[in-house]
Amino acid sequence: MSAFPTALSYRQPAWKRLPPERRVLVGVLVVVMILASAALVYLTGGIKYVYSHSMYLAILLGAFAYGMPGGLVTALAGGLLLGPWMPVDTLSGEMQQPVNWLLRLGMFLLVGGLAGAGVQRLTERARQLAWVAYHDPATGLPGRAWLEEALRGDPALAVVVLRLENLDELNNTFGVGVADELIRQAGERLRERLPQSTGVFQKEGNKLALTLPDRLVGEEPALVSLAAAALRAPFLLQEVPVHVTAHAGLARVELAGEDPLLRLRRAGIAAYQAHTELRDLHIYTPSMDSAARETQALLGELGPALEQGELRLHYQPKVRLATGAVEGAEALLRWQHPRVGLVPPGRFIGHAEQTTLINPITHWVIEAALRQLAEWRRAGLDMGVAVNLSTRNFSDPELAGHIHRMLEATGVPGGCLELEVTESAMMLNPDRAAAILSELGDTRVTISIDDFGTGYSSLAYLDRLPAACIKVDQSFVQRVETDNGAREIVRAAAAMAHAMGMEVVAEGVENARVLDLVTELGCDLAQGFHLCRPLPAPECRSWMEQPRGFPAAVPQPA
Repeated sequence: MSAFPTALSYRQPAWKRLPPERRVLVGVLVVVMILASAALVYLTGGIKYVYSHSMYLAILLGAFAYGMPGGLVTALAGGLLLGPWMPVDTLSGEMQQPVNWLLRLGMFLLVGGLAGAGVQRLTERARQLAWVAYHDPATGLPGRAWLEEALRGDPALAVVVLRLENLDELNNTFGVGVADELIRQAGERLRERLPQSTGVFQKEGNKLALTLPDRLVGEEPALVSLAAAALRAPFLLQEVPVHVTAHAGLARVELAGEDPLLRLRRAGIAAYQAHTELRDLHIYTPSMDSAARETQALLGELGPALEQGELRLHYQPKVRLATGAVEGAEALLRWQHPRVGLVPPGRFIGHAEQTTLINPITHWVIEAALRQLAEWRRAGLDMGVAVNLSTRNFSDPELAGHIHRMLEATGVPGGCLELEVTESAMMLNPDRAAAILSELGDTRVTISIDDFGTGYSSLAYLDRLPAACIKVDQSFVQRVETDNGAREIVRAAAAMAHAMGMEVVAEGVENARVLDLVTELGCDLAQGFHLCRPLPAPECRSWMEQPRGFPAAVPQPA
């Protein structure tokens, strides 16, 4: 199967899907029926008897098998055989009047033409219904029904599921249907870049699926990298370049004879795992099934965990590149589960953001981070703390009031609290975001744009929002060693931010070479594992109080 078969060629009615040799047999049968009808009329005494009506059977079969052309040709042949050479009565030898056989020929042609036209309409309607059944009507891509049939038809196919992120925000920002257009463009781009034997389908919603034939065994990761590279280039939507993030899950054939639809489910599990761990690709392993069940069980315990004090904050310092001084730390949420142990945020934050539970969690994070910062400042550490806000937090009417109360209760200056918001969260409802930030104006809380470069910012909105800093996404920072494009994006982001009076943080600095490069490219601050991993508050304080050289690599804490 090709990646993008044409809509009208995939599904036809059963009589249209006969192999060529059987269609020839149907044609022969039509000819035999015409001749048999003519012979029946002659042998039973001529036209004056009713057996001439048996010719309609041959005409209808011709129309049924070959449409209007078949119906008309069969009608013409039958009408001529029962025409001027067929007597009214074979015993008396009386011949037909021209008006009689011409009228019969006209009736045959009318019936053949109408039957053929009806069959063609039915065929076209069946094709349209099949198209709807086997395609996504909004994007035009082959859909899940076609995908499942392809897997059943070739049980050796490997499956890749691609999750495209932040499509709801696209619809909310640009209007309904924009996400569908992005998915359509993504499908077309994958079709162009991947081998022709690769099937491209829309599994559901924001998920695309690829089917890979068994001859590509071992090459799947390379093909996924090719697909990721194709999706990394910006899409043009309403004349705005839009970047999309994709996470992939791969499921190979485990056992001969297994249900091929299991592979589709497994690829979806692996894609979700890649999404939660922010990885480009995850290959399915049987342990992921138990992990997925464990995650669902954990989510049911998240609400009680907040009440029972199981949530923890770890802190990752941010270092000024020019001096090596620690100017702040980002508060990162962890869950100390009594049975599972330390649960990373990727396993529960995404789900919490889909519910109102994210609001009380954010309130707790703000309170805990400010209390910890107040303790550090009393110990002589002149620094700030950053807290992440999600999209749903901007719909929380109590957010601004809670921040006011916590700043007052802890005595922390407002300028020492930094709220990190993603481009997507800002652009989802920029007016609401601006209103909340305006309510916080008298506190002097600072704003930074997180994951800069991965969303679809409008420079006009960036200019309106009181952001003091942008954080260049780690997907660009980590590629500056090898990717000229990533280097230029970081350089351009730094230049734009400086022109707008903002500072630039490089997040995801993982080695000394990257640290040197982001410094050369104009970044002001950096954070990442090369400098310091996220640590509990006591260990983070010890790290920050240690003297260290800079910009040499900072020793990692145990």
